[in-house]
Amino acid sequence: MRLRDYMRPELVLQGVDGEDRRAVLCAMAAESARVLGLDGDAVCDRLLEREKCAATGLEGGVAVPHATIEGIEGTALIVARLARPVDFGALDGKPVDIVFMLLSAPERIMIHIRLLARIARLCSGKVLLDAIRGAEDAASLWRAVEQEDARHV
Repeated sequence: MRLRDYMRPELVLQGVDGEDRRAVLCAMAAESARVLGLDGDAVCDRLLEREKCAATGLEGGVAVPHATIEGIEGTALIVARLARPVDFGALDGKPVDIVFMLLSAPERIMIHIRLLARIARLCSGKVLLDAIRGAEDAASLWRAVEQEDARHV
């Protein structure tokens, strides 16, 4: 399983800006919905519902908001570097500047779970995070994720 199989170049976002978690999630939801042919408000609502259950901030400045979405075909991974860090309720208490947002059809829950685990594994080291933070644009951010993803079985 490779992250790139669920990514699209137009869903690798550089400089997403929002004053808080809600604003970031809604901005990312709007952009992903536009590309995927979904309702942006519905996607944002599902992500916010999920956040109420448990915050999706990990450690090291990373968050992995995720939701199952009616009407989506398959699974989509949206990767973003934020313009400024925001509080995502991370385990280490630090603000987040890198977001891996995962949207899946309800019947794809096993793939969804496996991708969440892979993202957590890849983000547990500094190599990927440093590469994302050093990316100058969306294309170099894509390459950073793709290269680190390819290095791991």
